[in-house]
Amino acid sequence: MSEKPRAVEQTEIIRLSVEDQRQIAEAILNPPEPAPALHKALQKYRDLFGAE
Repeated sequence: MSEKPRAVEQTEIIRLSVEDQRQIAEAILNPPEPAPALHKALQKYRDLFGAE
């Protein structure tokens, strides 16, 4: 008897309403501007690691 791959075993089905699906698609197609905290975190990362 073979074992199921862990990824399949741990997979769950998520059911979304039509409105939830619309909101996710909208966020993917038209993402919001990054929050100021994200800009600050990026700057700290660049300062620490010298990345551009």
